[in-house]
Amino acid sequence: MGTDYYSLNKVVLVGRTYNFSSLLTRNKVSFFNFVVTTREIFLYGSKKGTKPTNFFHNIQTWGKLAEFCKKYLKDGDLVIVEGKQRNFPVIKKDKEKVWKTVIQAEQIILLQKKEWQEHKKNPEKGNSRFK
Repeated sequence: MGTDYYSLNKVVLVGRTYNFSSLLTRNKVSFFNFVVTTREIFLYGSKKGTKPTNFFHNIQTWGKLAEFCKKYLKDGDLVIVEGKQRNFPVIKKDKEKVWKTVIQAEQIILLQKKEWQEHKKNPEKGNSRFK
């Protein structure tokens, strides 16, 4: 009897960029890592208050996409990241094996530069190119 596996490994995140690394190369291929933060708001029972919770997602890019990210992305930019979840083992200093989860990006769409967000708050002080 044959076994058929149907699965989908697809991640779509909308969040703000944070914590960039340097553009590095491995086996003549560029790679670039950064973090995307997302926020969820949870409602707790009958309480009227909400509690926002931030999540930090490690993003990994390769090749031309890595070069694009290094050139155009800055801290605080709003982006859509489409990709796949990847897990790989990491050996800590005490020789303990832990698993690290990253999102291997296949596409990144820049929605809003942080500069534009600051300009909307203070149009008089903002960047002149948005006037």
